[in-house]
Amino acid sequence: MNVKKAILLLLVVIFVAGMIPSCVTDADEIAVTLSIRAGDEKIFNTKINIVPTNDDGTCSVIDVVNNAIALYEVDIKLDTSGNSITKIKNYDSTSIDGIEYYWMYKINDVEPTTGKANTNYVKDGDTIEYLFYFSEPGATPQAQAKTGLYKSEWELFGEGEETTTQETESSESTAE
Repeated sequence: MNVKKAILLLLVVIFVAGMIPSCVTDADEIAVTLSIRAGDEKIFNTKINIVPTNDDGTCSVIDVVNNAIALYEVDIKLDTSGNSITKIKNYDSTSIDGIEYYWMYKINDVEPTTGKANTNYVKDGDTIEYLFYFSEPGATPQAQAKTGLYKSEWELFGEGEETTTQETESSESTAE
């Protein structure tokens, strides 16, 4: 092969190689909104573009959370297995005076009935909303626990000390 043909072939290869990343377009991504709220504090609310991890075009809730941690440096701590959130900003899953405080999520306003965030999946257009809850045991063993959303006026987790909220309309970033 002469030099001109080799150079031409090399240029064609470079051109084609440059086209391949542009072939992986937004059509290969899904857009999921992740919203995080504790009491009155809106901590995070962003549409995240992510490449699905499953052949059916879905990814797990925890995949979206990990993407938010990586792209936006959201202050989120996961349990040792990496499957559940234990802390976001100052809001720690903990027990104070016998009352449990914890993070729960909804997918399109519905709480999953089974599994953790690594076993529940979202698809394009879905919304994940993490909310901070409390659960107070009943006064007697027969009494039901009182459960609900945490209220900011309780000021148990340093509310008002740092008020940085991360909110964007959309994200052009992609995580694989």
